[in-house]
Amino acid sequence: MKIYLIGCVRTLSVRLTSLIDEKKLGKTAGSFDSIEEALVGLRDEKPDVFIIDSRIMDNTVIEKIGKASVLFPESDIFIFSSAYDAESVEKIYMSGVSYILHKPLNEIELTKVLKTTELSRMLKRVLEIVPRYNNDQSRSIDKPVISDEEIKVYEEDDVVKFTKRLKGVLREIGILSESGSKDIMDIAVYLFEKGMDVRDVSMRDICGMLGDNTKSVEQRIRRAAGAALSGLAARGMDDYADPIYNEYGDRLFGFEQMRNEINFICGKSFKHGNIKIKKFIGGLIDCCVEN
Repeated sequence: MKIYLIGCVRTLSVRLTSLIDEKKLGKTAGSFDSIEEALVGLRDEKPDVFIIDSRIMDNTVIEKIGKASVLFPESDIFIFSSAYDAESVEKIYMSGVSYILHKPLNEIELTKVLKTTELSRMLKRVLEIVPRYNNDQSRSIDKPVISDEEIKVYEEDDVVKFTKRLKGVLREIGILSESGSKDIMDIAVYLFEKGMDVRDVSMRDICGMLGDNTKSVEQRIRRAAGAALSGLAARGMDDYADPIYNEYGDRLFGFEQMRNEINFICGKSFKHGNIKIKKFIGGLIDCCVEN
């Protein structure tokens, strides 16, 4: 991966470059003093990752990050920030940031984030050859084949809009800052971009390529979905006419599972509502496509 450093002081830049080289996390391809300088200097490049150190996180900085995410929609943006209040975190993620890194530098955290990002990018490259592989193997196995013509490939602008809508939905159901939200977004955006139905894909295989192992990714997604289920159930308990509850509850989890979760919260049951990851991600995609 080509990694660019922005706004990093010399000591931090040296530590990051050393860590990236030592752990074989990619290549430090360059550094810039500011976001504006990077946007000009990289306009003809295709960066994989930006690592930004921002000592001040105000609306001006957030707007610049948003511009970078639009100009480089395929790039992942990581930012060192001391802003941890809910409103600031929400604004940062909505601007297009993939992950907020803690200060001071936590080498284990950064290593894990970069490895996950690399695996996610590998997933995209590998799955791009799946339609061709299906065509080559279709005569020897009795399975429906998805041809290149049948896969709807969306334009870049559509993907950017979809990503923004998806972030908005995750914010509304209260899980945008959950660790599993990035995994959810990686999977949902890829499926949308390729026009693939979630029911035709093995989520276990995809999860296994997104993280260190299948189980860890599934657990992160399940925890995030569980937080959404609990939050929506709480809304439904307080007010059955709640618009967020009615918009997303049945679509993401099903009426019966929402009722089970409400009964659990009320103490009427010892079992949570059941979470089906495919239904959850498929529901998110549907919500974003219809908006």
